[in-house]
Amino acid sequence: MKTSSEARRMAAWALRAFKDRSVNTMLTLYKSLIRCKLEYCSPLWSPYLIGDIQALESVQRQFTRRIEDMAQMDYWERLKKLRLMSLQRRRERYTIIQMWKIYNGASPNSTNTRFYHHERLGIRAEVPSLYSGAQKSISTKYFNSFGVRGEGRTIVEYITERGQHGIYIGYVQGLAGTVAGSVPGQSTC
Repeated sequence: MKTSSEARRMAAWALRAFKDRSVNTMLTLYKSLIRCKLEYCSPLWSPYLIGDIQALESVQRQFTRRIEDMAQMDYWERLKKLRLMSLQRRRERYTIIQMWKIYNGASPNSTNTRFYHHERLGIRAEVPSLYSGAQKSISTKYFNSFGVRGEGRTIVEYITERGQHGIYIGYVQGLAGTVAGSVPGQSTC
Protein backbone atom coordinates (compact mmCIF):
# COMPACT_ATOMS: atom_id res chain seq x y z
CA MET A 1 0.00 0.00 0.00
CA LYS A 2 1.45 3.34 -1.09
CA THR A 3 0.27 5.23 2.00
CA SER A 4 1.97 2.89 4.46
CA SER A 5 5.21 2.80 2.46
CA GLU A 6 5.38 6.61 2.37
CA ALA A 7 4.76 6.77 6.12
CA ARG A 8 7.34 4.03 6.70
CA ARG A 9 9.93 6.02 4.71
CA MET A 10 9.18 9.15 6.73
CA ALA A 11 9.47 7.18 9.98
CA ALA A 12 12.84 5.77 8.89
CA TRP A 13 14.06 9.27 8.04
CA ALA A 14 12.91 10.63 11.42
CA LEU A 15 14.64 7.77 13.26
CA ARG A 16 17.87 8.38 11.33
CA ALA A 17 17.81 12.16 11.71
CA PHE A 18 16.92 12.34 15.41
CA LYS A 19 18.87 10.37 18.00
CA ASP A 20 16.71 11.40 20.97
CA ARG A 21 14.21 8.61 21.74
CA SER A 22 12.39 10.36 24.60
CA VAL A 23 8.60 10.12 24.68
CA ASN A 24 8.04 13.82 24.04
CA THR A 25 10.40 14.02 21.05
CA MET A 26 9.20 10.81 19.45
CA LEU A 27 5.52 11.62 19.84
CA THR A 28 6.07 15.07 18.36
CA LEU A 29 7.86 13.54 15.37
CA TYR A 30 5.21 10.86 14.96
CA LYS A 31 2.23 13.21 15.20
CA SER A 32 3.69 15.91 12.97
CA LEU A 33 5.45 13.88 10.26
CA ILE A 34 4.15 10.32 10.11
CA ARG A 35 0.56 10.11 11.30
CA CYS A 36 -0.51 12.81 8.83
CA LYS A 37 0.56 10.55 5.96
CA LEU A 38 -1.43 7.65 7.40
CA GLU A 39 -4.64 9.62 7.97
CA TYR A 40 -4.96 12.20 5.21
CA CYS A 41 -8.58 12.05 3.90
CA SER A 42 -9.04 8.75 5.72
CA PRO A 43 -12.88 8.77 5.77
CA LEU A 44 -12.80 8.53 1.97
CA TRP A 45 -10.14 5.88 1.39
CA SER A 46 -10.30 3.97 4.67
CA PRO A 47 -9.12 0.42 3.93
CA TYR A 48 -11.43 -2.56 4.17
CA LEU A 49 -8.94 -5.36 3.50
CA ILE A 50 -7.36 -6.79 6.65
CA GLY A 51 -3.90 -6.75 5.07
CA ASP A 52 -4.17 -3.04 4.30
CA ILE A 53 -5.42 -2.25 7.80
CA GLN A 54 -2.53 -4.20 9.31
CA ALA A 55 -0.01 -2.50 7.01
CA LEU A 56 -1.10 0.92 8.24
CA GLU A 57 -1.21 -0.16 11.87
CA SER A 58 2.27 -1.71 11.61
CA VAL A 59 3.81 1.72 10.94
CA GLN A 60 2.51 2.99 14.28
CA ARG A 61 3.37 -0.31 15.96
CA GLN A 62 7.01 -0.20 14.81
CA PHE A 63 7.50 3.50 15.50
CA THR A 64 6.15 3.33 19.06
CA ARG A 65 8.43 0.36 19.75
CA ARG A 66 11.44 2.67 19.21
CA ILE A 67 10.42 5.07 22.01
CA GLU A 68 12.60 4.66 25.10
CA ASP A 69 11.24 2.22 27.71
CA MET A 70 8.50 1.02 25.32
CA ALA A 71 10.22 -1.86 23.51
CA GLN A 72 9.27 -4.46 26.12
CA MET A 73 5.57 -3.58 26.16
CA ASP A 74 3.06 -5.02 23.75
CA TYR A 75 1.39 -2.68 21.25
CA TRP A 76 -1.83 -2.06 23.20
CA GLU A 77 0.07 -1.32 26.41
CA ARG A 78 2.24 1.18 24.51
CA LEU A 79 -0.81 2.92 23.09
CA LYS A 80 -2.37 3.18 26.53
CA LYS A 81 0.83 4.48 28.11
CA LEU A 82 1.38 7.02 25.30
CA ARG A 83 -2.31 8.00 25.29
CA LEU A 84 -2.70 7.16 21.59
CA MET A 85 -5.54 5.40 19.78
CA SER A 86 -5.11 2.74 17.16
CA LEU A 87 -5.24 4.07 13.60
CA GLN A 88 -8.34 1.97 12.93
CA ARG A 89 -10.16 3.61 15.85
CA ARG A 90 -9.08 7.06 14.64
CA ARG A 91 -10.42 6.33 11.14
CA GLU A 92 -13.75 5.24 12.66
CA ARG A 93 -13.82 8.48 14.65
CA TYR A 94 -13.13 10.55 11.54
CA THR A 95 -15.94 8.75 9.71
CA ILE A 96 -18.36 9.60 12.51
CA ILE A 97 -17.27 13.23 12.47
CA GLN A 98 -17.62 13.38 8.67
CA MET A 99 -21.14 11.94 8.91
CA TRP A 100 -22.03 14.55 11.50
CA LYS A 101 -20.72 17.30 9.21
CA ILE A 102 -22.73 15.99 6.23
CA TYR A 103 -25.88 15.67 8.33
CA ASN A 104 -25.54 19.23 9.67
CA GLY A 105 -24.64 20.75 6.29
CA ALA A 106 -21.04 21.61 7.20
CA SER A 107 -19.76 19.32 4.43
CA PRO A 108 -21.23 18.60 0.97
CA ASN A 109 -23.41 15.54 0.51
CA SER A 110 -21.75 14.30 -2.69
CA THR A 111 -23.15 10.77 -2.30
CA ASN A 112 -26.76 12.03 -2.41
CA THR A 113 -27.53 10.38 0.88
CA ARG A 114 -30.93 11.16 2.33
CA PHE A 115 -31.15 11.51 6.11
CA TYR A 116 -34.38 10.90 8.00
CA HIS A 117 -35.42 10.50 11.60
CA HIS A 118 -36.70 7.11 12.69
CA GLU A 119 -38.94 7.16 15.75
CA ARG A 120 -37.15 4.30 17.50
CA LEU A 121 -33.70 4.19 15.88
CA GLY A 122 -32.89 7.90 15.63
CA ILE A 123 -31.16 9.50 12.67
CA ARG A 124 -30.89 7.14 9.70
CA ALA A 125 -29.19 7.51 6.34
CA GLU A 126 -30.51 6.10 3.09
CA VAL A 127 -27.73 5.50 0.56
CA PRO A 128 -28.56 5.27 -3.17
CA SER A 129 -28.36 1.63 -4.24
CA LEU A 130 -25.86 0.14 -6.68
CA TYR A 131 -26.96 -1.25 -10.04
CA SER A 132 -27.86 -4.89 -9.35
CA GLY A 133 -25.96 -6.21 -12.39
CA ALA A 134 -22.64 -4.65 -11.38
CA GLN A 135 -19.47 -6.75 -11.38
CA LYS A 136 -18.52 -8.39 -8.09
CA SER A 137 -15.30 -6.33 -7.78
CA ILE A 138 -17.21 -3.09 -8.21
CA SER A 139 -19.90 -4.28 -5.84
CA THR A 140 -17.29 -5.09 -3.15
CA LYS A 141 -15.66 -1.68 -3.49
CA TYR A 142 -19.05 0.03 -3.37
CA PHE A 143 -20.17 -1.76 -0.19
CA ASN A 144 -16.86 -0.90 1.50
CA SER A 145 -16.89 2.74 0.40
CA PHE A 146 -17.50 5.69 2.66
CA GLY A 147 -20.91 6.28 1.10
CA VAL A 148 -22.21 2.90 2.23
CA ARG A 149 -20.04 1.97 5.18
CA GLY A 150 -19.99 5.45 6.66
CA GLU A 151 -23.39 6.80 5.72
CA GLY A 152 -25.45 3.63 5.53
CA ARG A 153 -25.78 3.23 9.26
CA THR A 154 -27.18 5.43 11.95
CA ILE A 155 -24.64 7.63 13.62
CA VAL A 156 -25.94 6.50 17.01
CA GLU A 157 -25.81 2.81 15.99
CA TYR A 158 -22.20 3.18 14.83
CA ILE A 159 -21.14 4.87 18.05
CA THR A 160 -23.11 2.59 20.37
CA GLU A 161 -21.61 -0.49 18.70
CA ARG A 162 -18.18 0.76 19.77
CA GLY A 163 -19.35 1.10 23.40
CA GLN A 164 -18.23 4.72 23.52
CA HIS A 165 -21.61 6.48 23.17
CA GLY A 166 -21.15 9.16 25.81
CA ILE A 167 -17.53 9.88 24.90
CA TYR A 168 -18.18 10.23 21.16
CA ILE A 169 -21.40 12.23 21.50
CA GLY A 170 -19.66 14.63 23.88
CA TYR A 171 -16.71 14.90 21.52
CA VAL A 172 -18.87 15.50 18.44
CA GLN A 173 -20.98 18.07 20.29
CA GLY A 174 -17.77 19.78 21.37
CA LEU A 175 -16.74 19.98 17.73
CA ALA A 176 -19.92 21.86 16.84
CA GLY A 177 -18.27 25.18 17.55
CA THR A 178 -14.97 24.34 15.87
CA VAL A 179 -16.36 22.82 12.65
CA ALA A 180 -17.83 26.11 11.48
CA GLY A 181 -14.52 27.89 12.09
CA SER A 182 -12.26 25.25 10.53
CA VAL A 183 -10.34 25.99 7.34
CA PRO A 184 -11.17 23.70 4.37
CA GLY A 185 -8.18 21.68 3.17
CA GLN A 186 -6.23 22.23 6.38
CA SER A 187 -4.53 19.04 7.55
CA THR A 188 -5.07 18.19 11.19
CA CYS A 189 -2.84 15.55 12.70
